[in-house]
Amino acid sequence: FLNMFFLLSSIALTRAPAPSLRWLLVIGSAASLLGGLAMLRNATPWVEPIAALNNVVLPIWMLVLGVVLLRHRAVAPSPVQAPLSALSRAWAKSRQEPPPGADTSTRS
Repeated sequence: FLNMFFLLSSIALTRAPAPSLRWLLVIGSAASLLGGLAMLRNATPWVEPIAALNNVVLPIWMLVLGVVLLRHRAVAPSPVQAPLSALSRAWAKSRQEPPPGADTSTRS
């Protein structure tokens, strides 16, 4: 599951409008593939060198992904996401208002 998260995170971040994050797809895919192969370390002995390499690559990739996620700026919602944002705001507003007919007087 961790390797799938790495792959999906790198794909999602490369869909950002900044073209400078395109390298993330290649690095994230490689780290994900390497980790997927390293999972077989207990099944076959020929995977041990790959698993040893993964033990070095995994922490480096996690640091790189963490820095990219911290520096990544959210962009304005697309027109497809705008109705969902409006619906979310309307729901939040309805949660703040008392229901009709509710007693809003304060007692002292």
